[in-house]
Amino acid sequence: MPQSKLTLLLILLAYTVGMKLLPYVLRNCDVQLDPTIMFYPWSFSPLTAVCLMSGASLTDRRLAYGLPLATLLIGNIGIGLISKHWEWAFPSGTWWIPYAGYCVAIWLGSWLRRGSTRHPVVRAIGLGLAFEVFFFAISNFTWFYGSTSLYPQTFSGLIDCYIAALPFFRNAPISTVGFTVLIFGLLGASEPDPASIPETEPAPAS
Repeated sequence: MPQSKLTLLLILLAYTVGMKLLPYVLRNCDVQLDPTIMFYPWSFSPLTAVCLMSGASLTDRRLAYGLPLATLLIGNIGIGLISKHWEWAFPSGTWWIPYAGYCVAIWLGSWLRRGSTRHPVVRAIGLGLAFEVFFFAISNFTWFYGSTSLYPQTFSGLIDCYIAALPFFRNAPISTVGFTVLIFGLLGASEPDPASIPETEPAPAS
């Protein structure tokens, strides 16, 4: 992977950690962030696009999976240190769901290195949006059944849980499209590295 793309990846991962921690920093400063009445870029994160980029661009699978998952871990540890509520950082029984979910996003990114290379941006956007819907559905479903105190364990309670989560979700598709266009369109993250393309011997003269 070229140094420029790796630098971009690290910058986006650092931004992801910052956006994850900022609400808790503001909370400690007595700034109440109610997603229903106050604008805050909830879920405006490049992480899905970065996971697709990692799967598409990093041939070293340890880096492809390790960097995004380390970002999640660092962010969660930061939440625990700032808020002093480690149960917020690592909810009992469901803490592993985001890690497993973003492994799926990285795996989807590896599809961009297979088959046709036509329209990589369109393919990346499609995969990113599909993942956002999948992740929203799975993460809130597991959180609903792991948190019996807020919603009744009924179908209507599940629907109420999804409705309450919508303000946190609304920026996710927007950010995924925007960062995917940046990463795969303007920067060509899915293009093969020139160094990785074997040189071919010229055909002998007939």
